[in-house]
Amino acid sequence: LLREKFPSFQLVDDPAMSFDALLHETREEYLQGMLRTGLMEASKLGSAAAIATRLSELSAQATRLGNTRNTDYRLTDLLPEMVEDYLRVKDGDMSDCFPWPWPEFQKEAGPLAKDDYVVLCGRPKSMKTMVLTCLVAFYAMMGIRVLVYTKEMTPKRIAFRTVAFMNEFPYREYRNGELPPELEARLFAMLDKQVWPGDPPIYLSGKDVPGGHDTVEWLWGKCKQHRPQIVFVDGLYLMSDEEAARRGGADWNRVTNISRKLRALSNDENLPVIATTQASDEEE
Repeated sequence: LLREKFPSFQLVDDPAMSFDALLHETREEYLQGMLRTGLMEASKLGSAAAIATRLSELSAQATRLGNTRNTDYRLTDLLPEMVEDYLRVKDGDMSDCFPWPWPEFQKEAGPLAKDDYVVLCGRPKSMKTMVLTCLVAFYAMMGIRVLVYTKEMTPKRIAFRTVAFMNEFPYREYRNGELPPELEARLFAMLDKQVWPGDPPIYLSGKDVPGGHDTVEWLWGKCKQHRPQIVFVDGLYLMSDEEAARRGGADWNRVTNISRKLRALSNDENLPVIATTQASDEEE
């Protein structure tokens, strides 16, 4: 039935592709088809007023279909929870948010909220991945369940860097196999016992998904599977977006779609997402 109604819909043969993620993609396909048909009909109308009316109707219909749940709130509904959050932070309780590893940054930006979406943007070789890996190690050592997907390097390579931050290794010596004996012993000790207080970080591999299908929807399914408390994406601009691939156009449209969907993932799952992306000359 799915193939018959939505012939362009790309199924991902991956158990991590959750039912919710499939519903999300199906709704997207339906909305796109409805809008394409409606725009073709509007283009055939005789007057500008008739076209404007039809476009307004389409916009209202898309809004209704795109929001299947009633998620509207009155301020009076939200105030008790807001006051509770304020008092919790005032008392130093970080159970509903995460601290940053840098005190000065923490002071200015405040703690990382459960629905925050943070993008680390910079030119090539500006240490974006190193900063992200530092955060992975910091939260993992706090006992927070961490999920990492990297498009910049292999899972083994980013895990290698995570271990460096966990143990405060001098990276050059660590990379060149020249750690002093006391630090080398700390590395070997990781083989014998669990050195972090919670679950070890999980590093996703894109090898278990067909080429071009490592989308945000796929990542969303992985989040449903592993239930992390925080998600890291190293190189969001290298991820795939099937909607942009079908429509074509400028590459910045693809990156924009990916970023918007990561924002939606953070909002809908109440899950902080920290990602890196690369700034180009055009973006600057």
